[in-house]
Amino acid sequence: MKKERENAMIENRIGRKIHQYRKDKNLTIKEFSDISGISTALVSQLERGIKINLPDAGHLAVVAVL
Repeated sequence: MKKERENAMIENRIGRKIHQYRKDKNLTIKEFSDISGISTALVSQLERGIKINLPDAGHLAVVAVL
């Protein structure tokens, strides 16, 4: 249960960071998706805080540098 809560918090932070980065750079979800290699559906889900399975670490590494 604790691990699920931690994952939800991580997903929420990632979503907020992606959203802020996109707005700062004036990028659409599609443009961010093309740059990051993360699907548009996943970007949208992360930004909206929808419970998802975290993508592999390679894709999240792109987001981590934001």
